[in-house]
Order: sequence, then C-alpha cells, then structure tokens
Amino acid sequence: MPLDPRIADALRAADAETSWHDISNSLRALDPDGEDLSLRPFYFAFSYTLLERTSPRRDRAGGPFGSWISGEGWRFPPEVSEIEDIDVQAWMEAFEEIDSPVVKARVGDLLFERRAGSRPDLYARGASDALLALVDRDEWADIERTRLLSRALELAQAVGDRERTEAAIAQILAFAEYELDNPESKPGVCLRPLRSLVDLASEDRPDNLDQLLVRCAERFGADPNLMDNIVELRVRLLDEESRKQLRQE
Repeated sequence: MPLDPRIADALRAADAETSWHDISNSLRALDPDGEDLSLRPFYFAFSYTLLERTSPRRDRAGGPFGSWISGEGWRFPPEVSEIEDIDVQAWMEAFEEIDSPVVKARVGDLLFERRAGSRPDLYARGASDALLALVDRDEWADIERTRLLSRALELAQAVGDRERTEAAIAQILAFAEYELDNPESKPGVCLRPLRSLVDLASEDRPDNLDQLLVRCAERFGADPNLMDNIVELRVRLLDEESRKQLRQE
C-alpha cells in the first residue's frame, strides 16, 4: 500500500533538516496531540538516539537505538522489538517509496534491526549507503557525522558486504584526514571514527591507521584525557616491543 501523500511529503521535506532531533520535531509539529496513527511510526523512527558501539548506553538499550527520554518502567520511543507490525510495514513502504538519504538511513537501519521482510540485509545495505551520503552534508554536526560513519561501517560488516565495508573505511579515513588538516576541528572529532577502524580484525585495518593516530596525538595530545584514549587505541595496534616504547614515551 502506498504511503499517505501527506506523510510522503512530510518525509521528503524532512530531508532538508540537519539532525535526527530536528526531523523528529518537524514531524511532531504536524500532529501535536499525537493522534495521527499514520504519522506515529515516523515520529518514533526519528526520535531514537543512535548509540555508538563503544557507548555504555548501548548495552543498557539492548541495541544501537536508545530512547530519547525514559523513566522507571517506560521509555520513548519504545524498543525497536516492541514497535507494532503495522508501523514496521509503514517503514517498509517508506523505504521503497521515498528516495531520501535521511529516510533510507534511519528507516533502513531500523528495519534491519527488526529483521523485517525476507531480505533484511537489503535494508542494511541501503542504510549504509545513505549514512555515508549524509556524512557529506557539512550542515550536520561533526559529532553526529562521526556516528553516521561508524554505523555505516557496522551495518556493512553485519551483512558481510565487503564493497560497502571498504567504502565506509575509505570515507572514515578521508574524514579523519580532513579533520586533522582543519584548523577549526574540535578535539576528538577525528578520533571517534578511527576507533571503529581499530575494532576491525588486524588484516582489515588500513595500513596508515597508526600514523593517523600519531597525528591525532600531535594535534590534540595536550588534552590528557584525549591522549589517554589515543594511547589506548595505539596499544591495540602495536607489537609488544612497540607497546613498551609507546608506554615509555
């Protein structure tokens, strides 16, 4: 069943927003009283907080999508596993009908987490592509773009898509290089996506990964907390002799 034209138009318009939170707010403004059930699945979809693999909140949330707000015994939005089938079906329709990176990225990701349809891997592949497309939008906050990069790589790996894994790695490296050369870069922005590369199997890590971490140390090492993080990551890359030398330094 095609989407309600009003909902489809709202989702296309949401592509101009610059954060998941702004998209959620724009959809909520269409139905302040929360009575429109056809809008509900998308208000839910864009209200989740995307959690990185290294975030302690992910274990508590049970997956990559955390609540926007929560209290004792309740959370909003609901856990992805608790979304009603009719809302999941609406996500599936939107993924097929709306050619928008924000829709493909978020809805495709949720559909993969829900393992919807007969080929949930197709949702992961589409979401990974869309997440990388969003990274190219400078108007999105730098910190948010690091989360998009890490999640794009995670999705590609989850379905064993080598081509998309390599595309995500290449974009992470390009992002880190740009931030290291950017005099206005905030401390830690280049480090976040590099952490996801350290988590790769040793044979999959880029050859210049340690060099980039050294550059991070040279650029931002005056921050002791950040330097601790850099050393922690470099230790995981080096042999025992190199680790001893690093600790001495």
